[in-house]
Amino acid sequence: MICTYALYPNNQKPTPLKRWLITRHPGAAQWFADKHYVFDRIARHVEVEKIAPGDAVYGTLPVPLVANLCAHDIEYWHLNIPMTAADRGRELSAQDLCRLGATVVRFWCARYPDDNSEQKPI
Repeated sequence: MICTYALYPNNQKPTPLKRWLITRHPGAAQWFADKHYVFDRIARHVEVEKIAPGDAVYGTLPVPLVANLCAHDIEYWHLNIPMTAADRGRELSAQDLCRLGATVVRFWCARYPDDNSEQKPI
């Protein structure tokens, strides 16, 4: 995955048309609220066809879905959670996310252009 950071004239980043939070985790939704993020739409599941180019999506989405968003000129901001082995497999609260040092990082990715790039079982 490639992480990109864009430079904008006069350091003025364009404002997304709409900000979406995609999560089914109450702790993540509360963490964003505690950090004063404001969203136009909150959903448990992403439907790319409902999101417009220029919109921004926040969440913890799988790489193929992020590549699909990026292919449609939709920004993706990832809730990055440096989890310990003990924290895996359980629902995390907003306090857990703070304790773990969660951050939001913008990512851009694309599927490798070779359609035959899927790895075959050995």
